[in-house]
Amino acid sequence: MDDGLVRAYLDDYREIEVIIDKKFCEGKSNAFYLMDTKQSLPLELISSKEHITYYSYKLKYSGDIDVGTEYQIMVANAFKCVLQYRFIVKTERF
Repeated sequence: MDDGLVRAYLDDYREIEVIIDKKFCEGKSNAFYLMDTKQSLPLELISSKEHITYYSYKLKYSGDIDVGTEYQIMVANAFKCVLQYRFIVKTERF
């Protein structure tokens, strides 16, 4: 379900930003998971910031993201959204 209330962006091979609109669970989530077709792995919360209409969360993954694999991010209430490429495309390694 993609209604824009939760968005996830891959900014580097181990860095993800999740944006949660305040219309969804008041913009809050206490757990984040990286999911592929085989497994669900917890993400480490680095920081969070409240904005007027949403919260943004900086997250860290302990391994490297496999570019080309489709991932989803799971947040509060088991809500899932597709992990989209963003700033990773500007990295030298990409």
